[in-house]
Amino acid sequence: MCVTAPGLVVARDGDEVLVEIDGRIRRASGLLVENLLPGEHCLVGLGLVLERLSEAQAAALAADLRRAGGSGMGAVSGRRRFKLGKGVTT
Repeated sequence: MCVTAPGLVVARDGDEVLVEIDGRIRRASGLLVENLLPGEHCLVGLGLVLERLSEAQAAALAADLRRAGGSGMGAVSGRRRFKLGKGVTT
């Protein structure tokens, strides 16, 4: 299992972001990356957004992980819905 993976920000509420990784939604702290917006790509590790990535960087990293036999932070079929504070949902 890989502890870092590229993802796509789908929602943000304050310092918390929801990131889609391998089709699964995960919570992460956005404290380290300022002004991260839904639709942006990022690198997630150990529950933290570590850096903003371009779409090309995210795609290349995902391809490298697949070639190495990994699937990011774990492929799980189905989606879970999370509710953030103030009614923000995905």
